[in-house]
Amino acid sequence: MKQLKNLRKVSGLTQWDLARATGIARSRICFIETERVEVRPEEERAIRRALHQAMRARQREIGEVFLAAGK
Repeated sequence: MKQLKNLRKVSGLTQWDLARATGIARSRICFIETERVEVRPEEERAIRRALHQAMRARQREIGEVFLAAGK
């Protein structure tokens, strides 16, 4: 998962946040980001789900900022 670190940062998550959201140890998240370990299929599903939820939340926040600015 070469892009994991970038996707995580864009979604506004720290490694700790992603670890809490997925149930994967923070150290393992770090190893996955640096490609020191292979990501397991169940980990990939959990990571994708957490990133998707974080991105949706981020989109809502951005939308609220634009709505507030338009008032």
